[in-house]
Amino acid sequence: RLEGNRSTGADLTIAARSSSGANARAVGRSITAVGGLGLAQATAINTPSITATIGAGSVINATAINIVASQNVAVDGSLQFDKSATAIASAGGGGAVGGLGGALANASNNPIIRAEIGSGSDINASWTFGITSQGTNLAVATAQGDGAGFVGLGAAVEAERFEFHESC
Repeated sequence: RLEGNRSTGADLTIAARSSSGANARAVGRSITAVGGLGLAQATAINTPSITATIGAGSVINATAINIVASQNVAVDGSLQFDKSATAIASAGGGGAVGGLGGALANASNNPIIRAEIGSGSDINASWTFGITSQGTNLAVATAQGDGAGFVGLGAAVEAERFEFHESC
């Protein structure tokens, strides 16, 4: 965040950068002589808020002015696809009579990315001006449920959610 009066004969960059993800892993197992029940739940949530701002009423004079807000983007501008919200759940149950395994995986990746200039600001660039908000997001959920026995039942639920809130 930059506020107030600033003058420079050089380039000026206001940048807010984030590189983040979330990982969750859950394993549930149950094996008994008669019947077994195994349950697992994994939840990964990533909701960063990234804001690059010139405050309201500021007066800025520079050769070049760049305002950059980014999520999972390297300084050179390349996208980082290895950052995600990843949830993995695996469950199994077994027994001579019956077994039940249930797994739930929930992954959510919802960055909020903003590049802003406050109201009433006076921005003067003698060469170039740029304002950019950019990001990548990925949500991956994997679930596996297994049951073993005379009667076996396995159930799995996967939920992936990704929203992208970006503004300049």
